[in-house]
Amino acid sequence: MFKKNSKGILEEKNILQEEYNTSERDSLTMARQPYSGLEQLRNKVVQKNETYTNQSPEIHIKENAKVEGSITFESFAIIDGYFKGEILSKGSIKIGPQAIVKADLHLEEAYIEGIVEGDLCVSKKLVLKNSAKVTGDIVASSITVDEGVSILGKLHVQRKTQPEEKEEETPFKEEPLV
Repeated sequence: MFKKNSKGILEEKNILQEEYNTSERDSLTMARQPYSGLEQLRNKVVQKNETYTNQSPEIHIKENAKVEGSITFESFAIIDGYFKGEILSKGSIKIGPQAIVKADLHLEEAYIEGIVEGDLCVSKKLVLKNSAKVTGDIVASSITVDEGVSILGKLHVQRKTQPEEKEEETPFKEEPLV
């Protein structure tokens, strides 16, 4: 790559060297600021937890709404009001702190702050925040439970295991002794 120097003459610049110098300078700056790396990590964790709030939901039951029936969706739903029925999804759900859900839920991920009366079957990740109250059996691959959560029911945490690979048997060949 060619760039003009301070005298206006075109010079070839080594881009990789320039990038290395920049990253080295950034590392030194971080070393002088002892908590900046920790702050960056903390910000990443906060951003990860906010993925539920950053997505636009396919279904959103608002705080004063009452809905009964069966809900099926593909990606993301939010319940802030009252729902009674059944929820089936390959996606994620956020149940807000004012929500009351009387349903069996079969999902990939769930983030619960409100009241759930019914069985929960979560194939990946379940997060129960401190205001969550669950009455029913829970089956999940991964669960995070904040202090103050109320669970009345059985809890099964079972990691999905990969099926064991069978080793192929190699036929034994007898060779004559010489």
